[in-house]
Amino acid sequence: ILYNNAAAMKPVYTETGDGLEYMLQTNYLAPFILTQSFLHLLKRSQDPRVINITLPPEKLRLDLSDLQCRRSFNTMQSFYKTKLALLLHSLELADSLTGNDVSIICADPGPGPFDSGLVRDMPAPIRFFKKLISGRVDKAAANILFYATHSFLRKETIFKGTNPQQRIPYWNDRQVRDELRQKTDELLADLIS
Repeated sequence: ILYNNAAAMKPVYTETGDGLEYMLQTNYLAPFILTQSFLHLLKRSQDPRVINITLPPEKLRLDLSDLQCRRSFNTMQSFYKTKLALLLHSLELADSLTGNDVSIICADPGPGPFDSGLVRDMPAPIRFFKKLISGRVDKAAANILFYATHSFLRKETIFKGTNPQQRIPYWNDRQVRDELRQKTDELLADLIS
């Protein structure tokens, strides 16, 4: 099982030492690289699964000409766009693995926000409000165990809690997913060169 849970939320546009927007690198590029790096091992494993914590709002769309949100940074929108990029990559990966036994699971383990360190860099009023509305982490943990252990899960499944979700048409848009992959490859090529 490869469980991609790392996430970051920054109150202002922040670049990493690699020159990439911090949330994009943490929430999308890191799980992308990790998954690609371990895919050959997963394919040889018994009941292999990739669990990505990601379920952005359905109305959200990526601006692929500004994937790093340099022109249009908004903390919440930019955060969810990184989660949308991870979801689109996950679905593309699931589609490309036809004939393999690797399960790709995308999920919001909820219900609702749960107590975590996600907003640790946000201003104090936001941290306080999140603490007020957050549920206990044990429910989210139980849902994550559900994704990891239930053998009846399909090859690719999207969950909110333990409730399966349907793909929306945008998530299946081949042009969007192809362009995201091209932009991702360009970002990673810049890091390597």
